[in-house]
Amino acid sequence: MTAQSTKNDIEKEIRRCASDFLYFCRYLKIVNKKAQLISFKPNEAQKQLINAIKLNPWVFDLKARQLGGTTGTRRMLSGTRCSGRTSGFGVLAQMPVRLLRPSFEIYKRFYANLPDFLKFPTTKSNVRELLFFHGGMVRVFTANTQSARGTTYNFLHCSEFSFYKDVAKTIESAFQTATPDAIVVMETTANGLNHAYDLWKGENGYSKVFLPWTVAEEYTLPKPPTDIKRNIPRSGRTTQRSTSSPSPSLVGVSYVSHEVW
Repeated sequence: MTAQSTKNDIEKEIRRCASDFLYFCRYLKIVNKKAQLISFKPNEAQKQLINAIKLNPWVFDLKARQLGGTTGTRRMLSGTRCSGRTSGFGVLAQMPVRLLRPSFEIYKRFYANLPDFLKFPTTKSNVRELLFFHGGMVRVFTANTQSARGTTYNFLHCSEFSFYKDVAKTIESAFQTATPDAIVVMETTANGLNHAYDLWKGENGYSKVFLPWTVAEEYTLPKPPTDIKRNIPRSGRTTQRSTSSPSPSLVGVSYVSHEVW
């Protein structure tokens, strides 16, 4: 293999990574629940979120916990670095300053484990930001400060935004930093009838993506149980499952018809 052919192969691989995020995922590393460093393989919830972002750059992700929605968003935004364009990533997190560092370590792990041909040289790297030679950056800041101001972002990820101290004010301030063509992902679990609830119910241009716990494979059985007797009255009132043998995972679980949020 000649040096020229090697260069051509690398350029081809970079172009493919830039155009196909799911393909690019093979180069992203995560730490699993067993503390093992493994390649990232999007789960069903993450795939649904990624596809929604492809169709509409403004997405409201209402999710259950532990589905990987936050992680999926971070990986997709990280993947756009392969396009070579100058990009600013802003991550607005609902957490105290002291917890920003472990959150940002996810991005730094992505970068540290990329092959050399996918790495842009950095000019600055600390506990909250990565700056690249072409002017691009990844920056994490807390929702309770005004630290997002003064910078323009092509990608804005508002994590657990329904828990912000002042949702409306914080979102308004953050959006002033986004470019007109920015990708904006509003991601949260439900938290009462606040401004986040109003955004979910309103017609505002966001693609609404609801990801309940039932989309997680680890929370489902390989086949339906056969020893459960269901007795759901026509009135739709809550009723409990009864089982032929006591089971901590089944006894006391209720069925009820309800509207999302």
